[in-house]
Amino acid sequence: MIIVLKFLHFRLAELTAKDKEKKLLEMAKNDLEAFIYDMSDKLNDEDHEKCSTATEREEYSKLLAEAGEWMYEQEEDAKKEVIYKSESGSLNSYSNVGENRLISNDFVYTGVSQ
Repeated sequence: MIIVLKFLHFRLAELTAKDKEKKLLEMAKNDLEAFIYDMSDKLNDEDHEKCSTATEREEYSKLLAEAGEWMYEQEEDAKKEVIYKSESGSLNSYSNVGENRLISNDFVYTGVSQ
C-alpha cells in the first residue's frame, strides 16, 4: 500500500511538472505572438514612419513575418519555451532602436531636448 501511494505521489508530481511546462510554453508563445502583432501595427503608425525609413520598416516587417511563420511551424514541445523567449528577445532588441528614435523624436517635436 505504501509503495502504491509513493508511486501515485511521484506520478502526480510528474504530471504537475508537465502541466507547468506546458503553461510556460503557452505563455511564451502568446507573448511572442502579441509582440509580433503589436510591432506590425506600429510599423504603420504615423509616429514610427517619421523616425524610420521605408527600407527599415520593410526589413523589420519581414523579420516579424518570419518569426510568425517560425512560431507556427514549431511542434508542441515544452522545452521550446526558452527558444520562444529568445526569439522574442531578439525581435525586441531590434524594435528598441525604433522605440528610442520615436522617443527622441517626441522630445525634439515637443521642444524638450532642444
